[in-house]
Amino acid sequence: MNTMHFSVNTLRWAASNIGMRLEDVFAQISQSDKSHERFLNGELSINQAQTLAKITHVPFGYLFLDQPPAIDRPQMPDLRQTNNPDPLTDDFYDTLKDVRNKQEWFIDFLRDQDFEPVNFVGRFTLEYASKNHKEVADHIKQTLGLNSKSYAACRDADQYYNLLVNHCEQNRILVFRNSIVKSNTKRTLSPSEFRGFVIVDKYAPAIFINGKDSRSAWIFTLAHELAHVWLNIEGVIGDTIEKPSDHTELTCNKIAAELLVPEICFLENWKKIRNIDELAKIYKVSRLVIAKRAYDFGFIDQETYSYYFKLAYQNTSKKEGSPSPYLIYPIRNSKLVTKHISHQAARGILPLREAARILNVSPKTVLELATRMESA
Repeated sequence: MNTMHFSVNTLRWAASNIGMRLEDVFAQISQSDKSHERFLNGELSINQAQTLAKITHVPFGYLFLDQPPAIDRPQMPDLRQTNNPDPLTDDFYDTLKDVRNKQEWFIDFLRDQDFEPVNFVGRFTLEYASKNHKEVADHIKQTLGLNSKSYAACRDADQYYNLLVNHCEQNRILVFRNSIVKSNTKRTLSPSEFRGFVIVDKYAPAIFINGKDSRSAWIFTLAHELAHVWLNIEGVIGDTIEKPSDHTELTCNKIAAELLVPEICFLENWKKIRNIDELAKIYKVSRLVIAKRAYDFGFIDQETYSYYFKLAYQNTSKKEGSPSPYLIYPIRNSKLVTKHISHQAARGILPLREAARILNVSPKTVLELATRMESA
């Protein structure tokens, strides 16, 4: 079998395009130890190189470059706390570009309408928040109009999550949730790669929730990213609740926990109930959030907490069933953004095709969204 020599740096770049290591990609091409050794030296047959290009979603010609191509990608601080996280893939970067595109349109719209910046972005510094996380949590509650009755009035965690999203968007915090890249059902987002990200802006901060993550994780991820907004720190996050070593992530975890499960209230309830499952139902959060609170206050040991941590990662997001796509589009694109874009298009202010491009839908769908959201 004739082989050709390729730059190992370029091959490793190709593997990183899908968030994998070169060795793992090669394992999908051949199980031969001899082939594996050649691969690591950059020696591949044309058929093997073509297979690698297909697996990694890079143009075949790129593999012949001496050095990886310089690709312009949006910058985002990587705050994932997993040990040696895999490189972020095109799925992440394409999602980030998509959210930024929608956010930038909305910011331009607000400025054209002479809106003033919101006053809570960067309200606290990281150092101050690390020592006064309860004050930050209280400020978030007051700003969003939340209190202990908020979760008590919801029948379950799904309803509570929707309530939190509505309160965010009423205060110009855009919330996007999607389990795929744009509207491409063949490109599924992986929660092991990232659970969410936040883009800070004084006019309209944007929060993205990985919809492929477990449903019970959405609420904590949202609360965690709200803390980022109040500290004016943007970034992509992975596991948010285990043992973050990063000062920012640790502080945001403390704020999120206090926001969702206030210490005073939790201590009173623990005296009466002492049951993680029951408390999770009361606060409308995951059992892992309650277990973490109990562990932090010394009510359960490390072994018990580890049990709930492992249990949480065995659960995946349950299927949505077959809801109307007109219910899904505003969730993917932010209800607030969807409403204004569709209305601008329906009134002829924004070209219909441009609106469809931004929302990743058809022009006909844009007009239907405008009608439905007008009457909602």
